[in-house]
Amino acid sequence: MSDPVLARRVFVRSALRQAANIFTRLLSSAAEDGVSDNRLSSLLHTISENEKQVFVSLNYLLPTKFLKALAVFDTGKIQLVQFSLASASKCKKSREVYRIRVTADGVLPVQYEYVRPQIWSCSCAIFAQSAFTINDIAPPMPIGVKNGEDWLLMVGECPHVIACYLARLCGRDVGVVEDVALESLEQYFNYVGINSF
Repeated sequence: MSDPVLARRVFVRSALRQAANIFTRLLSSAAEDGVSDNRLSSLLHTISENEKQVFVSLNYLLPTKFLKALAVFDTGKIQLVQFSLASASKCKKSREVYRIRVTADGVLPVQYEYVRPQIWSCSCAIFAQSAFTINDIAPPMPIGVKNGEDWLLMVGECPHVIACYLARLCGRDVGVVEDVALESLEQYFNYVGINSF
């Protein structure tokens, strides 16, 4: 692969899949052993040296984002929101978003960021800044991309996207918190923060 930006993306996606496999094994083992504290932060001490290298690599490649993503993943702040759009048949593939609480417990008003898994984008400022940077150095997206995973790290990156991607790969139960009925695409865009930049 001659393009270093694309090579990095492919390597990061591969390392995230490896990390998700490790997490899945840890969570499954904890459930089988009846461990009540199934936070990854309390389970990671059991991984092998080879497995630790996956995390070292990810922290090196995503220095300001990976540890924050693990914290989001581990604290259970990720929720899945499903949509039913009454008048928007074109948007049938965009029927869910991840909602991540970004305010501390007990702090009002509660604020959220939204990750759209169909194109792995986020409503946060870190993602927007990353997207502008990536657009300056990256080749354009190949025409005809069909798989949502192909979009991961192609548009931008942030801790929320990485945490939600790991949750999806692990099958981590994030729970459906609400089924939102919307009348228009404009309502959907406002709900998921597309107009918030």
